[in-house]
Amino acid sequence: MCELGSGEIVRLHEGRERPYTVYRRGEKPLAGEDEETLKGRVDAALAKQPGKTPAHPAADHPWRKAGAIAAAKAAAGSATPPAS
Repeated sequence: MCELGSGEIVRLHEGRERPYTVYRRGEKPLAGEDEETLKGRVDAALAKQPGKTPAHPAADHPWRKAGAIAAAKAAAGSATPPAS
């Protein structure tokens, strides 16, 4: 950004003038509610939301079957009598 002697501001990039836009600052939003009213609305919205429940895999999920198969193999391996 360069300011010329006439007060004009020019944006330069690699020696060439580039266009730019000047934006005005936005207006601050109007205060619609006081803190107590807003807190009450937030608390009411939170109360309406369903609680989070931990996710558990279904009883027939492959992850559960793998554990059951491994446990059955371990139990079968220790229950077999030694071969004579």
